[in-house]
Amino acid sequence: MERAASRAIDFALSCSARDTPPEAELLASVVSEAAATLAGECEAGRPRSESGLSGGLVRIPDSYVIVVPDIHARPRLLLDLLRSRLRDGASVAESLASGLISIVCLGDILHSEGQAAALRWTRATDRLIRNRGVEGLMGPEMETEMALSLSTLLEVCFFQKVFPGRFRCLKGNHDNMGNRSTDGDSPFGKYSHEGLMGAEWFTARYGRRLLGLVREYELLLPLVASGRGFCASHAEPGFAVGMRDLLQYRSRPALVRALTWTRDGEAEAGSVAASLDALAGAAPAGNRRFWIAGHTALVNAWSLREDDGFLQIHCPDRNQVLTIDSGQGSKGLELELFTVDPLRGLLGGVPISPRY
Repeated sequence: MERAASRAIDFALSCSARDTPPEAELLASVVSEAAATLAGECEAGRPRSESGLSGGLVRIPDSYVIVVPDIHARPRLLLDLLRSRLRDGASVAESLASGLISIVCLGDILHSEGQAAALRWTRATDRLIRNRGVEGLMGPEMETEMALSLSTLLEVCFFQKVFPGRFRCLKGNHDNMGNRSTDGDSPFGKYSHEGLMGAEWFTARYGRRLLGLVREYELLLPLVASGRGFCASHAEPGFAVGMRDLLQYRSRPALVRALTWTRDGEAEAGSVAASLDALAGAAPAGNRRFWIAGHTALVNAWSLREDDGFLQIHCPDRNQVLTIDSGQGSKGLELELFTVDPLRGLLGGVPISPRY
């Protein structure tokens, strides 16, 4: 257990220290191992489809869960989180290795956000306009951006292998390295044409074979995590989601899109409550259930819709995580937002809701 924790932290340290994209051999090895782990998960933790393939839902067994909102090329966030100490004095990595807690990431491994990212993408676009073709893509801005994105991808993949069934990452709309428009995905651009630029850069640097391997991995990422009193997905469910369709998600592109692309105001009325009924069951009298999502960038740290328990926690300006403690039995869930500080670990502990 200690070895798994130290291996994860050492690997995250090497990823966070990178200022250039990883070597093709390392990327291929780590991604393929993570894909094999996801494809071979046990039925209890990830129910299978009728054809025997891993389904789109994962079950979270632990009473203490850490939820990481949209990652967006922040390798240092994951490193600092693993090194943070919990209230019992153990590090997050040690508790993961011991099987005492779970981590659920809400996806969007790739593409940095924020002012620095916007400036970087703008400069990369200007360079591309001035220098048409591959030469225009291979500038320092794209080198930095892809180093951050791919280092984060390496971390997530490595943690999925080292902490199987305990470190979970759901699929987000940015988890589409090839900028494809299939399987529920769509091309995208926020600051520029980062989806297209990232796909072209990756192909020019690593080739289509490795891009295909990353795609295999992306399509193995689950869509929903279900735990004690909560469910989580990248985006708000666009319509009511049931177990049968989730298990068959590979042939349900509309379902993938509904759980990765839905923006505020786009979901059908009652979709969260109906999805919770189908996947989490009825809450005990007096207790609350929550559906947790990222996707939509918030100005404030969080947003809670009181009528159905829909909780959004993606705030790009903050290195924050949500903790869920269901260890109080009939008292229900305790949800708190913490800031992940590089030196002092988890700080703050702002309650989202009182105990019920």
